[in-house]
Amino acid sequence: MIETSKLIDAITELDTLCSRLQTELDKAKDSMSGLQFENIALRGAESAALQELAAEKEKNRWIPVGEGPPEKVDWKRVVEAVEDCAKVPVFVTMEQIFMDEGSDFTHWRPIILPKE
Repeated sequence: MIETSKLIDAITELDTLCSRLQTELDKAKDSMSGLQFENIALRGAESAALQELAAEKEKNRWIPVGEGPPEKVDWKRVVEAVEDCAKVPVFVTMEQIFMDEGSDFTHWRPIILPKE
């Protein structure tokens, strides 16, 4: 079982990496705003970076509980979740989100550890 502090550190690091990538993309767009893109390689690199960013955002998005659990669900899997009006996520199992009566969770997302 992974320690909660390690999970929080991993999630924080992943969020930081996503923010850095978005910042670098924004800088690149700003610096190139007046230029014509003649070089197909530059377009390909930008497209690949945008696709990578979109994939990271999708993997880390907050999923509304109303969408239901995934088709294949491990009910004991620990995920990040937020309750209505909460500002700080908590770590709970999928079972606690979807099976506990009176659950006030509104959104959840999987915990994805950064690649080593």
